[in-house]
This record gives sequence, structure tokens and C-alpha cells, in this order.
Amino acid sequence: MWCELLEARTMLAGDAPFTPTFQLETSSGLVSDAGLVSQWQDLSGAANHLFALAAEQPLVGVVQTPSGMPAVSFDGIDDRLIRDLGDGPLTGLPDGNADRSMFLGVQSP
Repeated sequence: MWCELLEARTMLAGDAPFTPTFQLETSSGLVSDAGLVSQWQDLSGAANHLFALAAEQPLVGVVQTPSGMPAVSFDGIDDRLIRDLGDGPLTGLPDGNADRSMFLGVQSP
């Protein structure tokens, strides 16, 4: 699995255009050492950053996307990026069980 750009957008009543609440790009926002991703920073400004524990770090740069950008690779076994809810709730989404819509897309130029 590879990911070049992932952007989640929410729209509440009266919002136009959409306001990004989660945006990940491999071209910026990746914190890595020796190809192991420890953090993927949310570029939307909402600070919904993702983190990886040492044993669960995905790789970056081993494979490329079809457009030649570096890709983040997950091994399908134990690699994962998580949002630490100890940092507070996800910013930009309604609280609790309130209605919400989330659209995810992967885009390759």
C-alpha cells in the first residue's frame, strides 16, 4: 500500500468551500530517520498529526508512486500510524456522536 496525498475535508452547514481538517503529503510533513517514519504532520493547520511507535514505523522512499513521488509503505503486519488522543480530540470534527461526513481520497498528479 502506498500513499502520496491524503486529505480529509469536512463541511458543516454554511461552509463553502470545504475546510481541510486532515491533510498528509509525502513531499512535506514527514519526520523520518533512515527511511523509518516516526511522524506524519497534518498540513491542514488542525494539528491532527500521526505518530508511529518504534516497532511499528512504516518506510518512506523504498517505493515510489506512479508520479515518482516518495511513497509511505506499510508492511501489512504491524506498521501503523496513530493519532494520540491524549493530545486532545481530533480538531475540526464535531464532538461525541454528532453527525459528520468525512471524505478520503488519494490523489496522484
